[in-house]
Amino acid sequence: MGVVLEEALQATTQERETEVSESLNKLVEETNRHVADVKHGLEILKQRSEEEAAKQPNSAQMKIRTNMQQAMAKKHQQLLMDFQKAQMDFKRTLEHRQLREMQILMPEATEQQRQEMISDGQTAALMVAKKMAGTHALLLDEVRRIQDKHKDIIRLEQSITDLAQMFEEMAVLVDAQGEMLDAIEVHVNNTKGYTAKAEQELIKTRKAQMQGRKWMCCLSIVILIVLLVILGPILIR
Repeated sequence: MGVVLEEALQATTQERETEVSESLNKLVEETNRHVADVKHGLEILKQRSEEEAAKQPNSAQMKIRTNMQQAMAKKHQQLLMDFQKAQMDFKRTLEHRQLREMQILMPEATEQQRQEMISDGQTAALMVAKKMAGTHALLLDEVRRIQDKHKDIIRLEQSITDLAQMFEEMAVLVDAQGEMLDAIEVHVNNTKGYTAKAEQELIKTRKAQMQGRKWMCCLSIVILIVLLVILGPILIR
């Protein structure tokens, strides 16, 4: 985007500006398509993760997978912001240049009038045609050139709007990934709690078994002593 902007500022002929305009349009379309493809892929991964989480809610692998998806979604969000900022800078630069060119073409117009022409999608073509009927062809060519550049501004505005909508959708996706991760964390913590409780119960059981064995041993010794006391005199006879 920076390279295209530099080429746009350096263009001095209508042919060169047309080439730059086509490059800009191609770049924006390709980038928007890639951005949409990545968003679609992340949505598919989210759906699959939800299905896997329903089957194995306590899976550690599921937690790792969700962490990775959330990181990718946040990275995609950042790329959306960077691309949107680049387009806004490009749009602002084109508007400033268009405003200067219109000032040269229409020195009698006020600053506010020129701003309104830009915001309303006008590039002074009609006004020049009305006020300068029969003027030199070069001036009319200049007006048409400004018109063509304004189309780039309109395309950038639409792309920026689309990116803003996609950013909001990605924010929802990131929040959903966070909620899924929290749910997995709860399941894991519950599992850890159940495991710890089971370990405590196992320790208690083992202690009880050891106590039981100790008492059984003592009881066996007592019974043996009693038997010796009773049977001792008989065996001696």
